Amino acid sequence: GINLGTLLQPAGFSLDRMPDLSGRTAVVTGASSGLGLEVAKQLALANATVVLACRNLSRCERAQSLIAEAAARRASAPASTLPLALDLESLQSVAAFAAALEAELQR
Repeated sequence: GINLGTLLQPAGFSLDRMPDLSGRTAVVTGASSGLGLEVAKQLALANATVVLACRNLSRCERAQSLIAEAAARRASAPASTLPLALDLESLQSVAAFAAALEAELQR
């Protein structure tokens, strides 16, 4: 996997200095693998609500499980994640994602 802390260290960023993101919501595209998954995981571990936006919903749900496992290993609060399908090549998918996200945020 990608180690986000090592990747960003030359820029002077440290995951240890990430603030508490409680009450904030982040949308991460490509959250099913690679850099998107790592970013989503770190945001969730910092207590943000993370919307996992992925082309393939089953892979998105797998990412949700991986993030939950990472939170459990840290003995932190359960990660708040929401998997939603999003294919940025399809305007219909973008519209459906926006409607689903709006509905979830109004809860």
